[in-house]
Amino acid sequence: MSRTRITLLALFFVGTLVPSLALAAELTFTPATITKGVGEEFVVRVGVNPGGTGVNAADGTVSFDPALLSVSKVVRDGSVFSLWTSEPSFSNAAGTVTFSGGTPTSFTAAGTVVTITFKAKAAGTATVSVSKGSILAADGKGTDVYKKGTDATYTITNAPPPPPKPEPEPEPEPAEEADSGEPSQVLVPAPDVQSSTHKKPEQWYATSTLVVSWKVPTSMTSIRTGISQNKDDKPKKQSTPASQTERFENLTEGVWYFTAQFKDDFEWGPVAVREVRVDLTPPDEFDIALLDTGTTPPKFVLGTNDALSGMNRYEIYLQGAIAATAKSTELIENAYPIPPQAGGMQKVTVKAYDNAGNVREVEKQIELPFVEPPKPKGAEEEKPESGFRVEWIVIAVFAFMIGGLAAWQYQMRKTIAKEQMIILERVIATSERNDKVFAAMREEFEDLINNFDVKPQLTHEERALLENLKEVLDVSEEIVDSDIEELKKLVKNMK
Repeated sequence: MSRTRITLLALFFVGTLVPSLALAAELTFTPATITKGVGEEFVVRVGVNPGGTGVNAADGTVSFDPALLSVSKVVRDGSVFSLWTSEPSFSNAAGTVTFSGGTPTSFTAAGTVVTITFKAKAAGTATVSVSKGSILAADGKGTDVYKKGTDATYTITNAPPPPPKPEPEPEPEPAEEADSGEPSQVLVPAPDVQSSTHKKPEQWYATSTLVVSWKVPTSMTSIRTGISQNKDDKPKKQSTPASQTERFENLTEGVWYFTAQFKDDFEWGPVAVREVRVDLTPPDEFDIALLDTGTTPPKFVLGTNDALSGMNRYEIYLQGAIAATAKSTELIENAYPIPPQAGGMQKVTVKAYDNAGNVREVEKQIELPFVEPPKPKGAEEEKPESGFRVEWIVIAVFAFMIGGLAAWQYQMRKTIAKEQMIILERVIATSERNDKVFAAMREEFEDLINNFDVKPQLTHEERALLENLKEVLDVSEEIVDSDIEELKKLVKNMK
């Protein structure tokens, strides 16, 4: 007996005793047949089918043609076994995969042992088989109930096969598998369906091509998918191993429901429903016209309808340049204000978009009225006057201040002029007094000069000096008299 067999017997000797056992247990491959192109990878699950007998351990060697296939990896995720006497391993040189594991709890339903990822190397027909295997019963003695290993045949072509048709003929509803009475090893989730063409379920899209995808947990073995306009329809198309994407062409308009459902080794999980909305028709035809009601501001009539997805927005172009964008909710009775422009005959283009992105375009030459640009933001509108305004009060205060200042300035000038008059009069009086004093002094001085002038003993120099003094007196008298006359004229002009 091999060392592996001894270890498994020791590990699982505590199983339940049974009186007799039929050799009906098998090691299986899923899928058993498949067609792939050179360079493509595919997943094969190696399973154990106890055939109704309670088992708790198995080991085996899987053989394949290394000229046609190679193993990329072997994993035990989702396996019915939780204990391993040796980790699953492979040899591409020898063309083998080996495993040996078990579980403390016996089971009777089929389950996955390991998952192998193969890669197609060359064209041909590759056979994968179990060259050696054993399945131990949980009978307290470790009885080997292994009957046989099934073979799998994989066809490798030089080119990848064409994708499967998205909508095959309806298949009959698969019969639900009988409940084995044992709990599932892994909870089966609903697929998380995403779409690259219809990203949001609640949004409409103008495309008839649908691409959906989802991630497949390693413990899931199959998937059912379907698409229908009836939300209650169940998915019917089954793929084993579970696919990860699907594509549908030429969907008609309306609301569609894509459904998907995973299966593990024991049962089918809940159905995921992804809503898909398709609208391929542009909005209804419409015309552009002026609303002839004398409204201010003047308006276009340009609204239309979309029966399926509804209207989204309108783009208005004047002379080829976009002038305004209006949401459908901004139109009142299909009318919208004419954008600001200089008026005159212009080319008006309106593009009407529905909620799926379909567009209906209308172009027309229209004589437009002048529309003044709106006031800058923040500019205050003039309000009707009511009573006294603050501006008038301010103006009145300034007028009073200016009037007071002018009156004060006039009074000051008058006062200054009066004072100047008094000063001038005083100056004249003083000048006249000084003139009288000067005249008296001149007379005295002339008498003194005459007394010197009659003396014979004066020298020539002394006589010349006397003559100069007489001349100075005459000039001084003329200057004084002239200044007094000027002051009198100034006073007379100021009066």
